Amino acid sequence: MVDNNVHSEDDIVIEGGPDTDENDLEIEEHEELSAAKVKQLREKLKSCEKEKQEHLDGWQRSRADFLNYKRRMEEDAKRGADMASVRFIESLVPLLDSFTLATQGTAWNEADPKFKSGFEMIQNQLTSILRDHKVERFDPTGEQFDPRYHEAISERNEEGKSGVIIETIQPGYKMGDTILRAARVVVGT
Repeated sequence: MVDNNVHSEDDIVIEGGPDTDENDLEIEEHEELSAAKVKQLREKLKSCEKEKQEHLDGWQRSRADFLNYKRRMEEDAKRGADMASVRFIESLVPLLDSFTLATQGTAWNEADPKFKSGFEMIQNQLTSILRDHKVERFDPTGEQFDPRYHEAISERNEEGKSGVIIETIQPGYKMGDTILRAARVVVGT
């Protein structure tokens, strides 16, 4: 018996017939479109990531600029307040001198003890307030002359005292490192 179902390769017919080429073409076109779409989406994603990074960088720069501006403004405000405080305290220094002058001489010695007591209390209050603000009085007699801290009013020729402060005419005042008033002195030559 002969098998009638045996076919040669030439006899094999693929189901779908002539439409198979058309289906393959459609699949290939669909794959090409999908690949193109994926490529397009990747490019758009890359573009969006670049744009996002630019916005993020700009925002970070703006934030840093703002924080620097805020810090500078706070420093300026503090510096302004410090300068106002220094100017106010500088204006009180002559008052201290006046108190000192008032307590010298014969008029002071002849004044009523109650008056002297009240006067000294006021002077002590003023001195205490200035001390609370870190104001210090300095008398540089015997020190080397330094034009940053001393103002030479005159010179006196004294043996071995060249450049040394011989006498303090008016004491100096400083507030921390800030000189409110240089000491007025006589310097040896």
